[in-house]
Amino acid sequence: MNKLKVEDIAAMIKANDFLKKEEEEKKFPRAILWALAIIGAIAAVAGIAYAVYLYFTPDYLEDFEDDFDDDFDDESDEMPEASYADVNYVDKVSCKEVIRYNEGTGKKKVLLVDCGVKHNIIRCLLKRDVEVIRVPWDYDYTGMEFDGLFISNGPGDPDTCDAAVQNIRKAMQNEKLPIFGICMGNQLLSKAGGAKIYKLKYGHRSHNQPVRMVGTERCFITSQNHGYAVDNNTLTEDWEPLFINMNDGSNEGIRHKCNPWFSAQFHPEAASGPTDTEFLFDDFVKLL
Repeated sequence: MNKLKVEDIAAMIKANDFLKKEEEEKKFPRAILWALAIIGAIAAVAGIAYAVYLYFTPDYLEDFEDDFDDDFDDESDEMPEASYADVNYVDKVSCKEVIRYNEGTGKKKVLLVDCGVKHNIIRCLLKRDVEVIRVPWDYDYTGMEFDGLFISNGPGDPDTCDAAVQNIRKAMQNEKLPIFGICMGNQLLSKAGGAKIYKLKYGHRSHNQPVRMVGTERCFITSQNHGYAVDNNTLTEDWEPLFINMNDGSNEGIRHKCNPWFSAQFHPEAASGPTDTEFLFDDFVKLL
């Protein structure tokens, strides 16, 4: 009798478990259907809302494209071609009169030939407490009093700036006069020293150009923006490269073997890091 009751109870438990499992399996598809129905309803509402938005919102991009086409389609045949050959861009950006900064008794004087000088170059010089005398690119400064000559950066082809080259050559008659050039200044100083310039196939225009100081293992990451370079093979025996570009081997600066004349093709005033090559200004001022 007790054995029969135990078997009956076991059978009832199994039957009950089976019914529960069957009921849960029936509920699961219904839950999926409800979830899909809710997602579908949300998608439908979102679609309706987006359609209403598109209907009432103007198509600004289409209007812009229409205006853009209207502006250029009719004039495309009349657009002038850009011409860079034989254009003296330095003359367009250089100052037109002599400008003095930080005048004072007893200060060392730096004469700055403005070929399109960046203001941060002037700041770097003034930070070293010198008087800066800024003159136009073709100004004859040979009769002025100054302690050092600085030749600035500038745009375009250095071969269009012969007047500046001739004035540099006059200044170089004083072999003790410190001379420092940057960018265009490197090219003009090189031309004054007898070297030639050539146009790069691909200009250097970035803040991450690696240069190595010749004769050392010191490498600097520099800021550059130039399309011309000095031909190292045309430097006379009195001159030598000071820096070389690690990417293409092109010239990045020169120095005279005896006189206090040097230059950099890159921009030490526009450092890729906190200071990097700004020490070149210190080297120049120490020579004054």
